[in-house]
Amino acid sequence: MPSRRTFLGTITGISLTTAGFLSENSTPPSLGEVTVLNTRDQSTTVSTTITKGGETVHDREVMLEARQNSSVDGASITESWMGSGTDFKIEVDAPSVETEVFSTIEFEEEFNYEFDCVPLTIYIQDSAIEIQYGMNGCSEF
Repeated sequence: MPSRRTFLGTITGISLTTAGFLSENSTPPSLGEVTVLNTRDQSTTVSTTITKGGETVHDREVMLEARQNSSVDGASITESWMGSGTDFKIEVDAPSVETEVFSTIEFEEEFNYEFDCVPLTIYIQDSAIEIQYGMNGCSEF
């Protein structure tokens, strides 16, 4: 009978092999409209960098105005290169919070998203950056 360590090592090896197999067969969704909203009480600078298949296709910095009552300032990113499914990575940075990264491949592996396109809304908050994905796919691509 194999030792417990050998048995666990075998299970880990099988799990990793299976996970890799499933990852190779999945297709990440295309990137839909990306909306960045400033929910802070002060104006803030937000930088977004988007890579497609490892190549930078978007690298911009915008100043978003402070929240006024229930109204927030925002910016939208919608480009023709967003409509094709491949590995998109979005890096969002704002002062006083940790940089947040979203990857369509990691997203597909974790959630098995049923749509071909994923729209994102990014909230710049006082203590964090929160990225939320659309539950119904995209209609514009």
